[in-house]
Amino acid sequence: MGDGQPANVKFFSRVQRADEDIASYVASLRGLALSCDFDQLLDSLIRDQLVRCAYDKKIREKLLMKDPNLEEAIQIAKRMEHTAIWLQEMDGVTKEMKQGIVAEVKRKEEPRAKAEWNKPTRNSEGTKVNNEEKRRTQEGRDIKCYRCDAPGHIASRKASAARNAICHNYGKRGHFAKVCRLKSKVGNKSIQEIQDVCETMEDIILTMNGGR
Repeated sequence: MGDGQPANVKFFSRVQRADEDIASYVASLRGLALSCDFDQLLDSLIRDQLVRCAYDKKIREKLLMKDPNLEEAIQIAKRMEHTAIWLQEMDGVTKEMKQGIVAEVKRKEEPRAKAEWNKPTRNSEGTKVNNEEKRRTQEGRDIKCYRCDAPGHIASRKASAARNAICHNYGKRGHFAKVCRLKSKVGNKSIQEIQDVCETMEDIILTMNGGR
């Protein structure tokens, strides 16, 4: 065997790279061995390099357990390499499938969730509005016109049946005598005084009710 020290160092220090497959690594070792003059030891030395310097730890462990020759070692390493690649691809497909399933479920559930969110409940605002309408209706029924004593409206000149009636208590137009609020307070007051007070009361009430 010749000296060949630099070539030997290169051979024994050559490790498989992460992006390098088994076939390429073995071919590189064979190329480096051309300058090493290994003779009959070549195959066993390449096998030993696979056992020591293969990138995948699982491949190294498998070759140590089997103690194969070079050809067997190459086949074992290739099978494990292909299996690892296949598992990575399947893992990627599985993740994509899971993501697709999750996205589809979300797409179907989103309209249902929105519908449930917008659905009225027993204490919802819609129920409050309905109750408010009922309350207002009942209040309208309880209201009586101070002009004609009829329920359902206030002293609107258009709605009141007494808008043209003359009060027999003091001669004022606009309400019936039966609802005259001053009939029990006439006493010594003059008719003019009573009329003045009534007109003032009417103006105040009409202003409070928006001029109705």
